[in-house]
Amino acid sequence: MRPLHLQSEAYRPEGGIDARSQRRTLGRPALDFFDLFLRETLQNSWDARIGEGPVHFSIDAWRTTADQRSVLRDLVFKTVPSFAGPGEILRSEDVNVLVVTDTGTRGLTGPTRADLATDVDSNFIDLVRNTGRDERKGLASGTYGFGKAVLFEASACSTVVVYSRTIFSGVPIARLIAMTLGNPYEDAGRRYTGRHWWGVAGRNLVEPLEGPPAEELAAALGLNRLPNGATGTSLMVLAPSTDDAPLRDVVARLAEAATAHAWPHMVSTAIRKPDIICTFTCDSETLAPPDPTTDPRLRHHVEAYRRCEDLLAGRRAPEHAWPWAVEEVRSQRPDRRLGVIAHRDYPYNPDGNHDAVPAEVALMRSPRFVVRYMPVKPAPSGQATAGVFLAAPELDSDFARSEPASHDEWRPANLGLARNQRNPVRQALEQIKARFRRHTIPVTATQATHHRGTVSLASRLGRLLDGTVAGTDPRIPAFPEHGGSVGSATGSSTPFGPHNGSDRTGEPGNAQAGTNATGQGADARAAHAGSGSSGAQDGWIRQRNPARRPRAWLDPTVNMMTVDGATAVQFSATVVVPEGNRGAIVRAEPYVLVDGGKESEPPAGADVPHIISWRETTTEETQHGHQVALSQPGTSHWIVTVSQPPDTAVSLRLEARAATP
Repeated sequence: MRPLHLQSEAYRPEGGIDARSQRRTLGRPALDFFDLFLRETLQNSWDARIGEGPVHFSIDAWRTTADQRSVLRDLVFKTVPSFAGPGEILRSEDVNVLVVTDTGTRGLTGPTRADLATDVDSNFIDLVRNTGRDERKGLASGTYGFGKAVLFEASACSTVVVYSRTIFSGVPIARLIAMTLGNPYEDAGRRYTGRHWWGVAGRNLVEPLEGPPAEELAAALGLNRLPNGATGTSLMVLAPSTDDAPLRDVVARLAEAATAHAWPHMVSTAIRKPDIICTFTCDSETLAPPDPTTDPRLRHHVEAYRRCEDLLAGRRAPEHAWPWAVEEVRSQRPDRRLGVIAHRDYPYNPDGNHDAVPAEVALMRSPRFVVRYMPVKPAPSGQATAGVFLAAPELDSDFARSEPASHDEWRPANLGLARNQRNPVRQALEQIKARFRRHTIPVTATQATHHRGTVSLASRLGRLLDGTVAGTDPRIPAFPEHGGSVGSATGSSTPFGPHNGSDRTGEPGNAQAGTNATGQGADARAAHAGSGSSGAQDGWIRQRNPARRPRAWLDPTVNMMTVDGATAVQFSATVVVPEGNRGAIVRAEPYVLVDGGKESEPPAGADVPHIISWRETTTEETQHGHQVALSQPGTSHWIVTVSQPPDTAVSLRLEARAATP
């Protein structure tokens, strides 16, 4: 086989773009480089997919063999420019390569010359010849536009070998060509852009090596990842820059990046199956990407994504059922849907992979790659926050146009709208932020200053031990024995026993059992409900005889628990429905207390406690919602489970009313 021919691009008389400028087309993304590398290459593979079948995407790295280095030196890069290229690196006996391969894709189809008009796919010239991207390809994420610069930036010598198997004009064909993006230079009185290609000499330019010779040379280089007869592309990055990190660590980092940015394509939903299959190897050792469904950070995003997809498709109604909030995001002027969002807070224990407790919403549009993990205001308690926002399909073009070349954020100004025009991207981002405008509930410690995490843990563990003395934490008052006296509940340690049924005021009373910021009980108040006048108000029936009205109160027992990994509080309630009643309705209203026992009105977007369930202790009957219905007279005992937002004191108010005749 003859060595490949070198072409170095000279400036045309009318000028042109130099190779250095091509490498800078991505600007200054905020992403880590290998995150960017993974995103750009994977998005390009996705855009080249065939039909609805899955894309198989792999990254393989290895130290080249002596035979492979010989092929690189003697056949591919026999002639190298003095001013750039892989010449010096190939003189070494230690040359690594990083190969990105996709199958289930069309490969680099289309013409090989950029100066000929075409109405077919132009993937080859978009990667090998052109700078920028063809707007006819729409607003996909990659399509070999500016993002190909990451291939050259990843190489210590800015050199890539391209091998592809495709179908062009109905005929299967293999293509191989090599490229370098160096710096502009002068030689023999001429100026050169720094772009170089190695291929077969053609008319005024080098063409790719094609057919069986291309297959043979690719196999000699180790580019044999494409199954027999399958179309696809392999991109070999020569001498990947690793900043002195072991090559294996770089591949493992790329595997993590694949999960972080493409997990929506790796999980199943009600309407989608996994449609990207990723594999990673280093020196033939498989490095599996993390599983997003079990990752302690991403699994909550996965569930949020599934809920968003269901809501967007009309299979789910908006909900605010603790611990989830799932809803449409809409603008008022004009009244239109901007997208859907699902989010929750959850306990998070760092496992070493993520130092900070995450509080973030994954932003996505139609290709379902994560554009960005948008930081939101953290939960006051230090719990983590996970959410997903899916842009409305009808506004996908607006969100796509707001993205920079690196596709790693939404910039409302990129839409270029007039100042008085409503910007859907800005509206969506502002509404997302508004949902996380949370505040911290103040807590006053006595006698000493306490570290919240330590005291919280100690208090929770202490309640699990029999025979311990209550009140050892000065912020957590002791629980009284059943039958204490009734009194005022300002402060936190006044004992309250069950109400004896007498209510001289005739006004509805409260039943409360608070928890302080560490989640322990602050007090338990007896309930007395009803009134001394007749008539109906808000659907509740008032009775003239207080002795016959239903009554409900909270017992002193309050327990901590977790529900779906989040903190909850169990209150014990007793309900008495005297004879002569057809039944009763008991309503529970949870609320938040701040320091000093005052009731707090939660700010917009803040977490609020919710009733999770009611459970009757004898029959084990379970009901949901803020009220339960009792169909006959008698005494019953209930466990009311309430969600506890982080860093709050939760109390409960009970009302019991006679059922409507």
